[in-house]
This record gives sequence, structure tokens and C-alpha cells, in this order.
Amino acid sequence: MSKYYETAGHNIAAGVVLSAIDIVAVALKFWTRRVQKQPLKADDWLLVPATLFTTGIGIVITYGATHQAIGTPLQIPPGYVGDANLLYSDQVILARKVQYAFLLSYPLALGSTKASFLFLYDRIFATSKKTRIFIATTIAIVFSWMIALFFAELFQCSTKFWANWGTTNDIRTQCTMTTKIVFAVCLTDFLIDLVVFTIPIPLVCPNLKISYSTVVASVVRLAIVSALVWSPQDSSANHRFVSITTSLYWGMVESGIGIFVACLPTIQFLLRKNRWKGGSGTTTTPSGGSAGISTSGRLRSTLSNRQAIQVDCTVDVAYSNKDSNPILTRAGPWPHDNRSEDGSDDIELRENVFEAGRRGT
Repeated sequence: MSKYYETAGHNIAAGVVLSAIDIVAVALKFWTRRVQKQPLKADDWLLVPATLFTTGIGIVITYGATHQAIGTPLQIPPGYVGDANLLYSDQVILARKVQYAFLLSYPLALGSTKASFLFLYDRIFATSKKTRIFIATTIAIVFSWMIALFFAELFQCSTKFWANWGTTNDIRTQCTMTTKIVFAVCLTDFLIDLVVFTIPIPLVCPNLKISYSTVVASVVRLAIVSALVWSPQDSSANHRFVSITTSLYWGMVESGIGIFVACLPTIQFLLRKNRWKGGSGTTTTPSGGSAGISTSGRLRSTLSNRQAIQVDCTVDVAYSNKDSNPILTRAGPWPHDNRSEDGSDDIELRENVFEAGRRGT
């Protein structure tokens, strides 16, 4: 009995649903940046090619499944009495072409998604030179990994490109490193995922909640492909043919989930109850041991829980070693005339609420 991920229906569902979700998620990410009046940077733009490649994977999987090349057991034509590994039929040709298109698109989609995560970390967490160097080095490794795997898949049969959509025997004899390349992709993909998703932990509070959905998908695909790599060489032709579907399904799941997760840190803004309060967002600029935050727009403050004031200003944040809460001092004249006798106001930021305390009154 076929497993669910070996059926045409589940492959079509994965190809269509995940592609649609990714397109919507990326569109929401761009729209959120516009609402927050934040510039589009590398972490945003890299999700565009990632989505295109993932959608392309979904299209070829769906096409193959609807034409009985993906998610369907190997069909032996009536009257054929030869070795099934030498069978050269329309079903085999289409399945191999779908697989080859997937192998070329897969590392490009994953590499773009991982790089998007890293550029997002650089955008948020790069508060020191050491952190920036580490993230930049990891980005270089990811791009190198992506390019290397793309060319490894492109020339997996050397220059005998016809063998990529040939018979099972052609793959075994002309493309001897194919399965091991797929295994290497899965293994290195899993290791890079672990690095990418653990980078924020030492940079922020230990209670940070991180989605490991793509890591789980990587582990599942690694385990399944490992079994295929080390399966007996005399396994049936049908087993080898169905293994194409297995690899495609879990590759689509990982790539699709990865893009969606990469959009969550940005689009979660839309789920906040107070998302339309406060106008524009904030931008941080590190400076030595302190961080500066420039905030513009109308900010609603609560004054000693008794009266509210409207503040339209630019403030700087300096972190004190004695208090983990940032102390905001004004960078220019306050737009209101109600000031303390010594001409200064202290504003402390606690849990996204500006509490103003006036001295000398």
C-alpha cells in the first residue's frame, strides 16, 4: 500500500496549496513594510526568487501528477517482457524531466530563503561588529552552498544531459553520483537550517519562540532519502520510480514552509490588536555600547495613569548597566509647552507603553 506522500492527490495538494500560501505570505510581507513605512531590503527581495522557484516546483509536480508520472506506480506496457529498468516510456520520460527540473530549482529556492532569514537577522540583531561579521560569513556560506549544489545537480550526469530523462538503467550507469548528491543536499540543508534557526538565541532573550517547521521537514526528508540512498542496489524498478515522488513531495513541503516561516516575523504585525496605533515603525542604529532609536509619528503616552499627552518628536535610547529598560531622552524640543521646572522630561519605555514622569512638580 502506497504511503500518503507517494500518491498523486497529496502531491497536487502540496504543489498548489503551498505555492498559493507562499504567494499570499510574501505579498503580505511587502504590504506590511509599506504600512510600517519601512524600506524593502534584501530579506524582503530574496523571497521573490524563492517564491518563484518554489511555485515552479509546485507547477511541475502538479503537471506530472495530473499526467500519471508523479504519484503513480511504474506502468508496464502490455506485452513488454524485458527488464523494467530498461523501460523507456512516456511516463518514465516525464517523471525524469520533472525530477530534473526539481533538482535544479530546489537549491535555488532553499538558498534564497535561508539568505532571507540571515539578512533579516542582520537587519534586526547586527548591533556589534562581531555579530555582523558572523552573519555576513554565514550568508557567504549559504550562497556558496546554493551555487555549488545547483551546478552539482546540473552536471550530475556530466555532459550526458539526455541521461537525466532516460531509463532507470541510464540513471544508474551514466549518473552514478545522483542519489549521493541528493543525500548531500539533504544533509547539508539540515545542518545549515540548524545554524540559521539558532543564530537569534544568543542575541535575544532565551525565551524567544522560533518556528522549527523547516528543520523538521529537513529531518524527515533526510531520513527518507537516507533510506533510499542505502537501499539495496537490486531494489525493484517500481521502488526506484516511486522514490522520485517521495523526494519531490518532501522537497516541496520544506521549501513551501520555509518561505511562509520567513514571512512570519514581519506579517505578525498584522495580527496585533494595536497594529494601527502609533503610525510608522522604528529604526535602530547601533552606536558603541548603546542603541539609538528614531521614532516619528503620533505617539500616545500615558502620564502617571491620569492624563494623556500627544508626542511628535525624535528620541534617542541609551541603555544603562543598572537598568535593562531603555531611557529615552529627547533629541529636539518637545512640541508641547508643559515642561518641568528644570526643562527636562524622562521617558521610560516599558512593555510598548511610554510612561512620562515629570520632575520638579
